[in-house]
Amino acid sequence: KPSLNGTSLGDNMEWLGARLQLTLLEQDIIAFVVLLRGHGALNSLVTGLNLSTDTQHVANYIASMIEHPVGLVAAALSRTGTLAQSGLVRVVPGRRDLERLVDCPDNFVNAMLTVQSHPADLLSGFFREADTPKLSESDFAHLSSDLQLLRQMLGQAMRSKEAGVNILLYGEPGV
Repeated sequence: KPSLNGTSLGDNMEWLGARLQLTLLEQDIIAFVVLLRGHGALNSLVTGLNLSTDTQHVANYIASMIEHPVGLVAAALSRTGTLAQSGLVRVVPGRRDLERLVDCPDNFVNAMLTVQSHPADLLSGFFREADTPKLSESDFAHLSSDLQLLRQMLGQAMRSKEAGVNILLYGEPGV
């Protein structure tokens, strides 16, 4: 299997893998799909093989191309796997060619194949900066006791340098 070291794809994959805690297998799958989608020559070669493109065969093909066990590749490509759950790579049943059967966002493919001055830009297609809030704390007077408790909890966590203290906020971005 060729090395991606020193390439934009290799550098971007290293950054992404570390941030998202991707396994080597997941990184290899992403790299293969990015190359398949981003390089016409590889796509033409794979398309020219006239492979049976149903979801049952996808794991077999990819496993043989990236040299990983079929069972592990199938698990990584499953709907409950990290790749599908993150939206980076998913198998789309009913499509006719391998390039379209194994899908990932076009903007992600382009970003992975480009040198990034800010590697966080790799994920810009998945997230956007929220609009400036139109409300302030005074608009949430009915939650004042909850806010006070949260301030105390977070303050204590920061003072004691406690890791893993999280608060889930639910609602429209910018509120």
